[in-house]
Amino acid sequence: MTFWTTGLAVVAGLCFAFSFLEAFFGWKRKTQRTVHLEFAVFALMYGASVLASRAGYAAMSAEDFVAAERMTAIFAPMAWIALLWFVADFTELQQRKVLGVLSALFAAITIVGVVAPNLIVGDAAGVSTFEFAWGEQVLVQRGEDAPLTAFAILMQLAGLVFIIAATVRQYRRGARTRARILAIGIGWFMATVATDLLVDIGAVDFVYLSDFGFLGFVIAVSIQLARNTVETEQDLLLYQANLVAMVDERTNELRRTQAQVVRQAAERAAVDERGRVARELHDVLTQTLFSVNLIASSLPRLWQDDPEQAERNTHELRRLTRAAMAEMRTMLRELRPDTIVETRLDTLIEQLVDGLATRHDLQTDVRTEMSGVLPTEVHIAVYRITQEALNNIAKHANANKLSVALDGDSRRVKLEIGDDGLGFDPRDLRDGSMGLGIMRERAGAVGARLTIDTAPGSGTRVRLDWYAPDDENVGP
Repeated sequence: MTFWTTGLAVVAGLCFAFSFLEAFFGWKRKTQRTVHLEFAVFALMYGASVLASRAGYAAMSAEDFVAAERMTAIFAPMAWIALLWFVADFTELQQRKVLGVLSALFAAITIVGVVAPNLIVGDAAGVSTFEFAWGEQVLVQRGEDAPLTAFAILMQLAGLVFIIAATVRQYRRGARTRARILAIGIGWFMATVATDLLVDIGAVDFVYLSDFGFLGFVIAVSIQLARNTVETEQDLLLYQANLVAMVDERTNELRRTQAQVVRQAAERAAVDERGRVARELHDVLTQTLFSVNLIASSLPRLWQDDPEQAERNTHELRRLTRAAMAEMRTMLRELRPDTIVETRLDTLIEQLVDGLATRHDLQTDVRTEMSGVLPTEVHIAVYRITQEALNNIAKHANANKLSVALDGDSRRVKLEIGDDGLGFDPRDLRDGSMGLGIMRERAGAVGARLTIDTAPGSGTRVRLDWYAPDDENVGP
């Protein structure tokens, strides 16, 4: 039985299998998609190169041997290109200029191998027979040196230097498991290349082993990538389980709170208000705190694996914490309705805007000029309308910029709230959609005029005008 050529076929088959597996992972997942696809291309080209080499061992004539060698000279540089890009992304090495130059030179070798193959692989120079310990004999044919053979070998050495540098850098950055995998794979390949050189100079009588050089690398890296994928999926399932548990816990808390409010039933208005506060606590604050917990729990590992991402997550953690504090201030104020009346209207609105801007990372332009004290019902109506308008922006607008202008005194008030979000067509909305019905009811209850200027893709501007009854004639 021809164990040697069968072994080469098995190597190629394994490479193709891992290529299809990694291509599937890259197609199905968004995280590390590029790494999976680059490795899939490398394994595919490497497998094709091994098949071409196997055809050389099975060749029955010098012409067939040379043809097989030239096919190898086409697939091998393509495998090197994919390998270099994979290693660069796998180790997060940002030497893109060096990588581009190496890729261009390997691509040039591939092109030459197609249009002028005699420049890469020369004619057959001789043939010898090697017998394995188990009795199998194979023909080992050798080709003549071609004008660009030395250049092709030099490019492979340059590629090895690049990979070794990336491996050392990754080891120093703390990702030692990945670095060891690369080191083992490249070490085995270098050992096979050294064996081939000894065969070429006649120091040892053996077959070429470089066809098996990257087999260990393919297997080890594929297992590592699959392991990373499984760990990521497990983390996502754990986060999902934690989210469900937290939602259930908050839901139970809401039920207990609502039951207690109903039992007290001091005032119907108090019950409605506390129910609304509880819903906002669940919808906004719980999600913010969950995000804070999620980011905080991942920071220790990120500081080891990806310090730059960890620093970005730290900034995001600060922003979410600030948003949670702003939201908590709002919740506490809602639980004590008298503080809404006691707090200046411009202060209330500035706090509402600050909370929204922090949660959703909005650019804001806030201008408030209030003097005097508004009637209590007007004070509350303006606050509630502002609150509802900002909630609509948070839920529906997908805005980047927000402007709020408040101007007034004890006899008049003018409020304008604008965003650069999606906007909408008022004719397509049913009564009460997006809280507009509530806003109009509140404005009508105090004799104010509410106007909404919007169109799809043009943002939204809400304007509220109120004048004391005996000052209505001075209005616009």
